Amino acid sequence: MLRDAGASLQVAGLTALLWVLWGLRFLWAPAVERLRLPAGRLARRSRPLVLAGQWLIATVLLALGLAALNGQLSLADHADWILGGLLLAALVAATTDVASDGFAVDQLASPQRGWGNVAQVGGSYVGAMLGAGGFLR
Repeated sequence: MLRDAGASLQVAGLTALLWVLWGLRFLWAPAVERLRLPAGRLARRSRPLVLAGQWLIATVLLALGLAALNGQLSLADHADWILGGLLLAALVAATTDVASDGFAVDQLASPQRGWGNVAQVGGSYVGAMLGAGGFLR
């Protein structure tokens, strides 16, 4: 699909880098957890972190989409900016996922965490399947 839209083979291959951040998020997860669970305080910051992440992802994707619709970004001429925006969105999504996983652990009792993980991982796979299938249709 990227090649049909005018992307080079290199750009199509570079899109695999968007997934690398998900594999590397363990590097900054401790910092996210320290921010989510402030030392010496009972208050958690899970909700603000997750909501801020979701708003930032939506803003980045909306900006990219509007720029493309207005003809300011084309895949053939501005692939570096588009990939940069998508990398930013992926970084924020991977970071938000750390906070969301921590929130799930906080909310679920120990015996329920296995099923909670099934719901999270299974939901992401079902969502990816339906989203990709709907996109390709």
